Amino acid sequence: MSENIKEFKLLNSEQKQVVENLEDNIALLAPAGTGKTNTLALRVANIIHNNKCKPEEILCLTFTNKAAKEMKDRISKLIDNDLGDRVEVFTFHSFCFNLLKSRGRNLQEISLDFIVYDEEDCKDIIKEILPKEFKYGEKEIYAFINLIKGLKDFNESYEDTLNRIINTSEKDGVTELHKIASSGRYFDYELFNFYKEYALEILRKYDKKLLEYHGMDFNDLIINTINLFQEEDFYETLNLSYKYIHIDEVQDTNLREYGVLKKLFKSNKIMLCGDTLQTIYRWRGATGGAIFRKFMKEEKAALIKLKTNYRSTENLLLGAASFVKNVLPNPQGYGYDLISNSENKGEKIKITSYETLQKEALGVYEKILSLGDINYSKVAILTRNNYQNQELSNIFRKIKENMPKEKQLEFMLVDEFKFFKRSEIKDLLAVFKFLVNSYDNSSLKRIVKKFGKGIGNITIESLEKGEELNIGIRFMDLVQEETFNYGEPFRLLNDSINSGNVVVMDVESTGIDTSNDEIIQIAAIKINLLGAVIESFERFLIPKKELGSSEKVHGFSKEFLLENGVESIKGLEEFVDFSKGCVVVGHNINYDLTIMKSQIAREGARELDITGVFDTLDIARRFYPEFENHKLETLSKKFKVENPSTHNAMDDILATKDILMEMVRQKIIPTSYDRANFYSPYLNKFKDIKDNINTLKKLSEKLSPEDILEEVINMFNVYELYDKVKIENIKELYEIVKNFSSDLKGNINDKLTEILKITALSNSELDTLIEKFPKIPILTIHGAKGLEFDYVFMPYLTEGSFPSFRAVKEDKLLEEKSIFYVGLTRAKKELFLSYHRLNGSKIRNRSQFIDNIDLTFIEEIN
Repeated sequence: MSENIKEFKLLNSEQKQVVENLEDNIALLAPAGTGKTNTLALRVANIIHNNKCKPEEILCLTFTNKAAKEMKDRISKLIDNDLGDRVEVFTFHSFCFNLLKSRGRNLQEISLDFIVYDEEDCKDIIKEILPKEFKYGEKEIYAFINLIKGLKDFNESYEDTLNRIINTSEKDGVTELHKIASSGRYFDYELFNFYKEYALEILRKYDKKLLEYHGMDFNDLIINTINLFQEEDFYETLNLSYKYIHIDEVQDTNLREYGVLKKLFKSNKIMLCGDTLQTIYRWRGATGGAIFRKFMKEEKAALIKLKTNYRSTENLLLGAASFVKNVLPNPQGYGYDLISNSENKGEKIKITSYETLQKEALGVYEKILSLGDINYSKVAILTRNNYQNQELSNIFRKIKENMPKEKQLEFMLVDEFKFFKRSEIKDLLAVFKFLVNSYDNSSLKRIVKKFGKGIGNITIESLEKGEELNIGIRFMDLVQEETFNYGEPFRLLNDSINSGNVVVMDVESTGIDTSNDEIIQIAAIKINLLGAVIESFERFLIPKKELGSSEKVHGFSKEFLLENGVESIKGLEEFVDFSKGCVVVGHNINYDLTIMKSQIAREGARELDITGVFDTLDIARRFYPEFENHKLETLSKKFKVENPSTHNAMDDILATKDILMEMVRQKIIPTSYDRANFYSPYLNKFKDIKDNINTLKKLSEKLSPEDILEEVINMFNVYELYDKVKIENIKELYEIVKNFSSDLKGNINDKLTEILKITALSNSELDTLIEKFPKIPILTIHGAKGLEFDYVFMPYLTEGSFPSFRAVKEDKLLEEKSIFYVGLTRAKKELFLSYHRLNGSKIRNRSQFIDNIDLTFIEEIN
């Protein structure tokens, strides 16, 4: 290793242990600034160098997109780029996303074209379902939904979760439900009772809407992954996929997330990394040292501690370490025994007292000016909460106005710069979302509101009311060609059944990568108006690629396929002939058609020539929302069909056929006239937006993501709809999409899906923002985690602010101490702590945390 990778020679002894010990499970304690990322990258390089496994058998999980990208970049620099690209590096949520995309079919209820809904998207759904007479809005409901789904155990009902929360109180009888019903010191008793009495029903409606829109929120990613791990075949297959697993930032992982990760341990070599002193997410169940202790005990892991700090000067390092020593008498045996690699003793930690907040802000402003000619993006102002950020930003703005031009500093309120959550960015990403998922009513409504001409809120509200009529009305129908050609979307299906032109189909494949995997079985039937089978089709296809773990899923061996199969292009074209001129139906059919179209293009086969596509899963959700779920087995029992589902492809399409005919008889035919009558007044209004969206759908089959975005911008005259600042953001989005696209593999649909995943799961854009905008960032310490700055200012350090009043009252100082420690360790050169004594007419004491830093390392300034 040392002969091949020169960076190895620069490691200290503890880092070398991490890189060289490839036989034990390892618990790595790595405080801030100790070179953890570089050490992990070198460990991965060493595994590959020693041929311990293939690159794709190494899994690295971390907490933020920034950390994942940094890890991937470091690995690629150390070893051959092609090898580095094959190492699997994800955030935890991205890992869950990929698993569900690849094997979500096992759960049946999951639509494989699902997209991730961020917080704002989820609130939009809540607005749709929330009765107008309710006193409380989407903010309060979202807090409840996030709490219940975040704390729900496997196989536990929502009612059980709520009762468990209510019956699990902390000091003074306070429960997690009390906390979300409180604002500061104020407890809203009426909201608390609302949560107990009514909120579960809204949660159930919210979940149904998400399923109907083919969406998942962040909690669903974890809940559904846990459900997927209950599938024994999947669990065994996944364990065989990896040999070495590295999980970073474990201190920010809660026990439920750890339960998911633990399923991967089995016979693999595992390394958990983190810094228990930086556990700042206890509010979401993060357990810090508990997970390390559990891992070491159960997995017999070796403990390695990184002690040498490469970030801060000696005074800053030892000052932060003294704080840890004084507030945590026994911090898991480390934390204050750190060594500085810097030869520079550096400045002491400056502590300044001011009379008022205005004077404190002015003092901070003037101190930044006194730093001289520096890069201001290397300066940061860190606070405990966003309210303080906003307050400081307003004061700085007034100070700046009274300064001569050469002394006017530019500040950036980071919370306002959440790029992918900006309204103009979400407007354009909504188009991408609808192109990959035509069931995403929420995105469609956003598109129509922003880009639809002559379609106002009254029209949209009347359509939403139509969805309550129980005749199968959906907003998305008004951009479907079938609605305009036939008056309502299901008349084509009904006419095709009557003429014997309906094909029900299912496929099995070598995997779920629609760009690269191959179909190995096509099963289909053609039915008449009575639902009787008039023709059957079944072909086994000989794949060019290995079956791998998929054999355990479909049960067909390579030998069986060679003996019973035909060449892929022959089987595909025979199905093209079989289905020509027909409507195609399937249960959760999107995956089947996507992989088939992809393989047809790859093989150079003749294209499908079908007249329409209908999904029995979505039909069931639309017309039978009262069912507990809409799995094939459930629907088979509900409708008492002749051919129940058995997971055999031919049996399943017979069950699908019977279910289809029941739904057509019970719901689709009796309500057809009412639907057409309802849609008729809206057709003219929606024609232009329908034509535009369908044009974009056709273009999205051949254009790159950035070219599609350019078409959207031109088609809707986007630059005429926004101000100058928003137009610049849109131009920046174009560059981001272009950069993403160049790095992504697969077809256009795959690229769009990956871009949407990155934007939805993006939780750390700050480093990009700081590079782009040469301004001084004002942000919370939570937001600064994982970042470093030359100069750090921490104002508002009074009792009641930091630590917060609630933390003191509820005796929850441990997390406050961790947050303070994270703040201290962001600085590389100088650290400035300050506070103001007067809050209005009230006198405030300075934070107890300041007095927990040893006097040796501080300098008091009047």
